[in-house]
Amino acid sequence: AEIKIDLALQKIAGIWGGLKFEYTPFKATGVNILLQPGEVYEALDDNEVVLQNMMGNRFMGFFEATITDWKGKLGTVRAVLEVLLEVQRAWCSLESIFLGSEDIREQLPEDAKRFDGIDASFKEQMGDASQTPNPLDACLKDASATIEALDDHEVALQTMMGNRFMAVFETQIVTWKTKH
Repeated sequence: AEIKIDLALQKIAGIWGGLKFEYTPFKATGVNILLQPGEVYEALDDNEVVLQNMMGNRFMGFFEATITDWKGKLGTVRAVLEVLLEVQRAWCSLESIFLGSEDIREQLPEDAKRFDGIDASFKEQMGDASQTPNPLDACLKDASATIEALDDHEVALQTMMGNRFMAVFETQIVTWKTKH
């Protein structure tokens, strides 16, 4: 039974050693964005179940620290990945609005300025991330600082998206009122 646990842990290490994030250029921004990491999510789902089952195995004693370590690593990968993809989605939506439209920048100057700061930070983070294709290495590198920065970006971007929709809505109401 202990041999099975050891082999399963070696298999998990082998899987994660061979996984790679794939990136693609986003428009002409110079930013490489993360492609949907289906294979990484599949490995996360499978390996988290395997590790959870190991925790319930009475023979896991010798491997408990390794199992717990892997559970922590995979939990961190999942957390970083979820926030990263949400921020990336919001950034992609707002990038063309704030960087491609002077009208919006004039209508929402505070949001435009805030987006410029997020834009620079996001581009730097994605530049660093795209240089580290292995999901474990990319997500565990300064994980708490990365999550904190991404969370801040997510909140700001979601606020801006709300403001953007309100600005569009208000413009439509004004247009409608002038016609009726």
